[in-house]
Amino acid sequence: MFRKRAQDTQGKRQAIWAEQVSQGISGIEWYTVEYGGMTVELPRLCEELTLVPGDKEILMQSKSVALGFLAHWNMVFKLWRYDRETDERWLESRWSQFYQEYLQREWLELWAEDEVYQILLKDGTLQDKPTFAINACCCWGNPLAVHRTTAYSDSGSSWFQWNNFTPWR
Repeated sequence: MFRKRAQDTQGKRQAIWAEQVSQGISGIEWYTVEYGGMTVELPRLCEELTLVPGDKEILMQSKSVALGFLAHWNMVFKLWRYDRETDERWLESRWSQFYQEYLQREWLELWAEDEVYQILLKDGTLQDKPTFAINACCCWGNPLAVHRTTAYSDSGSSWFQWNNFTPWR
Protein backbone atom coordinates (compact mmCIF):
# COMPACT_ATOMS: atom_id res chain seq x y z
CA MET A 1 0.00 0.00 0.00
CA PHE A 2 2.82 2.41 0.88
CA ARG A 3 4.57 1.63 -2.41
CA LYS A 4 1.36 2.35 -4.34
CA ARG A 5 0.96 5.75 -2.64
CA ALA A 6 4.59 6.61 -3.36
CA GLN A 7 4.12 5.69 -7.03
CA ASP A 8 0.92 7.77 -7.23
CA THR A 9 2.68 10.77 -5.68
CA GLN A 10 5.60 10.40 -8.07
CA GLY A 11 3.21 10.19 -11.01
CA LYS A 12 1.41 13.38 -9.91
CA ARG A 13 4.73 15.18 -9.47
CA GLN A 14 5.89 14.11 -12.94
CA ALA A 15 2.63 15.39 -14.46
CA ILE A 16 3.01 18.76 -12.69
CA TRP A 17 6.64 19.02 -13.82
CA ALA A 18 5.72 18.17 -17.43
CA GLU A 19 3.09 20.95 -17.42
CA GLN A 20 5.55 23.37 -15.81
CA VAL A 21 8.23 22.65 -18.42
CA SER A 22 5.76 22.84 -21.34
CA GLN A 23 4.67 26.30 -20.16
CA GLY A 24 8.26 27.44 -19.57
CA ILE A 25 7.62 28.22 -15.89
CA SER A 26 10.90 28.60 -14.03
CA GLY A 27 11.75 26.29 -11.16
CA ILE A 28 13.53 29.15 -9.40
CA GLU A 29 12.20 30.93 -6.33
CA TRP A 30 13.76 34.06 -4.86
CA TYR A 31 14.54 34.36 -1.17
CA THR A 32 16.04 37.02 1.09
CA VAL A 33 18.95 36.61 3.50
CA GLU A 34 19.13 39.46 5.99
CA TYR A 35 21.35 40.28 8.94
CA GLY A 36 22.55 43.45 10.63
CA GLY A 37 20.71 45.72 8.20
CA MET A 38 22.32 44.06 5.21
CA THR A 39 20.02 42.24 2.78
CA VAL A 40 20.69 40.09 -0.26
CA GLU A 41 18.12 38.49 -2.56
CA LEU A 42 19.14 35.18 -4.12
CA PRO A 43 17.63 32.43 -6.29
CA ARG A 44 17.24 28.78 -5.35
CA LEU A 45 15.51 25.81 -6.87
CA CYS A 46 11.94 25.52 -5.59
CA GLU A 47 11.48 22.09 -4.00
CA GLU A 48 8.09 21.55 -5.62
CA LEU A 49 9.27 22.36 -9.16
CA THR A 50 11.93 21.16 -11.57
CA LEU A 51 14.53 22.91 -13.67
CA VAL A 52 13.71 24.48 -17.01
CA PRO A 53 16.27 25.69 -19.52
CA GLY A 54 18.02 28.76 -18.14
CA ASP A 55 17.40 28.04 -14.43
CA LYS A 56 20.91 26.82 -13.68
CA GLU A 57 22.32 29.94 -15.33
CA ILE A 58 20.19 32.09 -12.98
CA LEU A 59 21.73 30.26 -10.01
CA MET A 60 25.22 30.74 -11.42
CA GLN A 61 24.74 34.46 -12.13
CA SER A 62 23.92 35.15 -8.47
CA LYS A 63 27.25 33.83 -7.25
CA SER A 64 29.00 37.23 -6.98
CA VAL A 65 26.07 38.78 -5.07
CA ALA A 66 26.32 36.04 -2.45
CA LEU A 67 30.10 36.48 -2.27
CA GLY A 68 29.76 40.18 -1.46
CA PHE A 69 27.41 39.42 1.43
CA LEU A 70 29.75 36.75 2.81
CA ALA A 71 32.85 38.94 2.43
CA HIS A 72 31.22 41.60 4.60
CA TRP A 73 30.43 39.21 7.45
CA ASN A 74 33.72 37.34 7.14
CA MET A 75 35.39 40.15 9.11
CA VAL A 76 32.95 39.78 12.01
CA PHE A 77 32.44 36.04 12.53
CA LYS A 78 34.49 32.86 12.75
CA LEU A 79 34.54 30.62 9.68
CA TRP A 80 34.09 26.83 9.74
CA ARG A 81 33.91 24.14 7.09
CA TYR A 82 31.84 20.97 7.43
CA ASP A 83 33.85 17.89 6.54
CA ARG A 84 31.73 14.75 6.35
CA GLU A 85 34.85 12.57 6.11
CA THR A 86 36.38 13.40 9.51
CA ASP A 87 35.33 12.66 13.07
CA GLU A 88 35.54 16.33 13.98
CA ARG A 89 32.98 17.31 11.27
CA TRP A 90 33.43 21.10 11.78
CA LEU A 91 36.94 22.35 11.07
CA GLU A 92 38.10 25.93 11.48
CA SER A 93 38.63 27.51 8.10
CA ARG A 94 39.96 30.69 6.51
CA TRP A 95 38.58 32.99 3.85
CA SER A 96 41.23 31.81 1.38
CA GLN A 97 40.00 28.20 1.76
CA PHE A 98 36.41 29.26 1.19
CA TYR A 99 37.38 31.47 -1.75
CA GLN A 100 39.27 28.62 -3.43
CA GLU A 101 36.15 26.44 -3.14
CA TYR A 102 34.01 29.35 -4.37
CA LEU A 103 36.10 29.69 -7.53
CA GLN A 104 35.79 25.96 -8.33
CA ARG A 105 32.00 25.73 -7.83
CA GLU A 106 29.07 26.91 -9.93
CA TRP A 107 26.73 28.69 -7.48
CA LEU A 108 26.10 29.37 -3.80
CA GLU A 109 23.14 28.65 -1.55
CA LEU A 110 22.94 30.84 1.58
CA TRP A 111 20.77 30.77 4.66
CA ALA A 112 20.97 32.49 8.03
CA GLU A 113 20.08 31.32 11.49
CA ASP A 114 19.44 33.83 14.27
CA GLU A 115 18.34 32.47 17.65
CA VAL A 116 18.49 33.28 21.34
CA TYR A 117 19.17 30.47 23.79
CA GLN A 118 18.75 30.69 27.54
CA ILE A 119 21.63 29.33 29.59
CA LEU A 120 21.19 28.34 33.24
CA LEU A 121 24.04 29.86 35.25
CA LYS A 122 25.52 28.35 38.44
CA ASP A 123 23.67 30.87 40.61
CA GLY A 124 20.33 29.65 39.20
CA THR A 125 19.64 32.64 36.98
CA LEU A 126 19.07 32.51 33.24
CA GLN A 127 21.13 34.40 30.70
CA ASP A 128 20.17 35.00 27.09
CA LYS A 129 22.85 33.94 24.62
CA PRO A 130 22.21 35.13 21.08
CA THR A 131 23.68 32.95 18.36
CA PHE A 132 23.98 33.76 14.72
CA ALA A 133 25.20 31.76 11.75
CA ILE A 134 25.41 32.35 8.02
CA ASN A 135 25.56 29.09 6.09
CA ALA A 136 26.89 28.84 2.55
CA CYS A 137 26.98 25.79 0.32
CA CYS A 138 29.25 25.96 -2.71
CA CYS A 139 27.31 23.86 -5.24
CA TRP A 140 28.09 22.13 -8.51
CA GLY A 141 26.45 19.79 -11.01
CA ASN A 142 22.75 19.11 -11.40
CA PRO A 143 20.78 21.41 -9.06
CA LEU A 144 18.14 18.69 -8.65
CA ALA A 145 20.79 16.29 -7.30
CA VAL A 146 22.99 18.59 -5.20
CA HIS A 147 21.54 17.46 -1.86
CA ARG A 148 21.49 13.72 -2.63
CA THR A 149 24.54 11.90 -1.31
CA THR A 150 24.25 9.35 -4.12
CA ALA A 151 24.95 12.10 -6.69
CA TYR A 152 28.37 12.95 -5.24
CA SER A 153 30.89 13.65 -6.91
CA ASP A 154 29.11 14.64 -10.16
CA SER A 155 26.81 16.92 -8.15
CA GLY A 156 27.16 18.14 -4.62
CA SER A 157 28.03 20.94 -2.27
CA SER A 158 30.59 21.90 0.33
CA TRP A 159 29.25 23.60 3.44
CA PHE A 160 30.80 26.60 5.21
CA GLN A 161 29.47 28.48 8.22
CA TRP A 162 30.23 31.93 9.64
CA ASN A 163 29.11 32.23 13.26
CA ASN A 164 29.69 33.64 16.73
CA PHE A 165 30.09 30.23 18.44
CA THR A 166 31.90 26.93 18.03
CA PRO A 167 29.73 24.44 16.09
CA TRP A 168 28.92 21.12 17.73
CA ARG A 169 31.20 18.36 16.62
